Amino acid sequence: MASGIKRVATELFISDIIIGFPRKNILADIIFGSTVQFIIHQTTQTILMGSVCGQLQFHRQIVLVCPLYIEKDPGFFDSLDRVVQLSVNLSLKILIYASPTAE
Repeated sequence: MASGIKRVATELFISDIIIGFPRKNILADIIFGSTVQFIIHQTTQTILMGSVCGQLQFHRQIVLVCPLYIEKDPGFFDSLDRVVQLSVNLSLKILIYASPTAE
């Protein structure tokens, strides 16, 4: 499955991959590594990972939980821009939980 995601993302010049959290550990994932790990290590696309239930266009909002000092991570603002663009494209509000001391 992961190699298929990689192939399609490469062939169609996809810039972002949105995936949900794995729901349970499967024995094959424990032995061979998870699909998520493969996608992270084998693709160059931006990967947005979250609790995705159903089709994105039927959601009301995006909830973004930011850990302390995440703004110091070099890729944070690029990822934030992707989330903002996704919310604009889908007409969704963004609810952000972050430290009050965040820049």
